[in-house]
Amino acid sequence: MKGHKAIAFERGTSGDQGQHKGYAARCETCGAVTFGGFRTKTEAKATLLHS
Repeated sequence: MKGHKAIAFERGTSGDQGQHKGYAARCETCGAVTFGGFRTKTEAKATLLHS
């Protein structure tokens, strides 16, 4: 069985001038999502490691 595929994308900014990007992730296989708040795309995708 093939594993699920997670993709990460920019979702909002933080900081008083919007200088920090936030990232979220979505599983293309089953549709599971995170709500953002991750500092890197790698961190966001790691939350969706499932099969």
